[in-house]
Amino acid sequence: MRLNNLRGDLEVINLSHEKDVATEYGSAELKDKKYLRSLTLEWDSHVEIDEAEAIVGYEMSMEGLQPHENLLELTLTNYGGVKVSTWLSSLTNLVNLTLKDCKKCEYLVSLNQFHCLKVLNLQNLESIELPNLKGWWREIVISGEEDEHISLPCLPSLSKLKIQDCARMTCLPLYPHLEQLTLENNLKPLEETLRMKMMMSSTAASSFFPLSKLKTLRLTKIENLECLLDWFESLTSSLNKLYIWDCPKLKDLCLGILHLSSLRNLWIEKCEGLADMLNGDDGIMWKALNGRLHSLQLWFCQI
Repeated sequence: MRLNNLRGDLEVINLSHEKDVATEYGSAELKDKKYLRSLTLEWDSHVEIDEAEAIVGYEMSMEGLQPHENLLELTLTNYGGVKVSTWLSSLTNLVNLTLKDCKKCEYLVSLNQFHCLKVLNLQNLESIELPNLKGWWREIVISGEEDEHISLPCLPSLSKLKIQDCARMTCLPLYPHLEQLTLENNLKPLEETLRMKMMMSSTAASSFFPLSKLKTLRLTKIENLECLLDWFESLTSSLNKLYIWDCPKLKDLCLGILHLSSLRNLWIEKCEGLADMLNGDDGIMWKALNGRLHSLQLWFCQI
């Protein structure tokens, strides 16, 4: 029985990375199950064979697990291949894509065909570099006094993005409709995005204003963050909620936070370095935020 009428969510765990399982997984014929909406594939993370052989096994096993192109949500966990299967490119209806603990993965397929993608969650991808995600950027030329090459977003529907433990990422696309952004252990993607925005001409900015709809920003475990720089001014018009958690070297908020005219909710936790600023007599920041904030929470900040 092929269960081709299976509907809803399917979760497959403890997948093997042995080479001989590829044919077995292929016989499941997931690509014929056109009514599935959500698929989770989780591999057994314990590798007891040669690493090179294991990588080949992971990639072969994934190849046999191709789902139907109608799939809306896909989660890959503990996948140990260097690259993902090319069938990922065919899932053009994806709304939610999660890759978690795929530590060997260096290359993804081009993402520029995922026009419906709203949620992208990348966690613990130690080997991935954002420039390898070809299709996240599209080059255009803006004519003016000098021709200028500008990169524009290719994921126009994306509204929620989480990047966690992806230390080699240095940039991300200029998402025009992103509403929620979470960055853990690495602030470089946001810094580079806002730097690129400042380089864009007024003509480009009017069409694709980067992060212009960002409402919620979460910064967690960013060890080298010492202050919120004035590039936060780029988030003035929309940012409503700001969460900062476990950034022990953070000493000053004023440069960045005073620009956030739409800020209504501020949560700061485990940022011991802010003690002097929070307890200061001048109170510049608090005066600026007085009457603006609806919610303020300070946890373990030694105030």
